[in-house]
Amino acid sequence: LSLRRNASWALTVIQPKLTPLTRRSIRPILQRLLLEPLGAVDPTIVCPMLRSLGLFRNKADAKIVEPYCEHPEALVRVRAAIALGMIMNQDSFPILLGLIKPSETNLNVRLVARKSLKALAGGKDRGYDVKEWQRLFKRK
Repeated sequence: LSLRRNASWALTVIQPKLTPLTRRSIRPILQRLLLEPLGAVDPTIVCPMLRSLGLFRNKADAKIVEPYCEHPEALVRVRAAIALGMIMNQDSFPILLGLIKPSETNLNVRLVARKSLKALAGGKDRGYDVKEWQRLFKRK
């Protein structure tokens, strides 16, 4: 577990410094591991992998990241929300919207989801008002 955790973190750290070809070879590995059933991969490994996948900013990866917004570990939900904000897929707004509702009890998750919604909305912020976020995204 320790070795996998360190490898996952190392991939995240070196990713921006890799050549485009080498960088592209990492993405399928991240996708394959993140497509494992929720909870099958240790959260300490999942978190850097979500960040790494978000760094690719590929809208198709949003569907891989979205299920992690329902992970039982708050830190994983935080990382998933950040990754969705980096990916900038507007179709992910309902998932992020679910994370700002009062049913999400972790305040850090709610804050990060709100910031990711703001990124998807081009800098517009509607606080924690779900109806206002829905209204904003329906206009787009």
